[in-house]
Amino acid sequence: MSGRGNRELWILTASGLASGSVCWLGGFLPLGDRLQDLYPGIVLGLALVLSGRRRGADRAPAAWSWLWLPVFATAGWRFAVEVAYAHGDPLPFAAAGAAGALITALGLAMRWNTTAGALRLVVALTVAGALAGQLFALVEAPLNTWNDQAWALVLFTEWQAIFFLTIGLAERRR
Repeated sequence: MSGRGNRELWILTASGLASGSVCWLGGFLPLGDRLQDLYPGIVLGLALVLSGRRRGADRAPAAWSWLWLPVFATAGWRFAVEVAYAHGDPLPFAAAGAAGALITALGLAMRWNTTAGALRLVVALTVAGALAGQLFALVEAPLNTWNDQAWALVLFTEWQAIFFLTIGLAERRR
């Protein structure tokens, strides 16, 4: 792989870490319960818009993208928390990670020009979301002894870093 391709993977991973950190920081803002519930999805969606614009992947008019991806990412986030995690036994974190990734990836696939192809991108991101959720489950029990802020920081940064990294890996040309 070229140096440029490696650089792109690092940038995407850093974008995921930054987005996850901003999601975590939202827990300290006095947003009110409903906006607090939506905030992580909005942040993730906006980070994806910025990433797609920077990489030239976003084919939608700018105004449309600023609405489209945050809506899909927020729908993915809320579905993951309220439905997939709640009914995802025996692997609730994997179920939540996969569900959130699937819905968000569908939004990406409908708006982005992708060298991976829409189906490949959606499958790759859904699998990555499930794996990221299950990876978090491995550290979740010890983190339960930590405070909620540490738990949320690890959840958001780990999942989003893997999600963004997978975008780069899926977009690699063969």
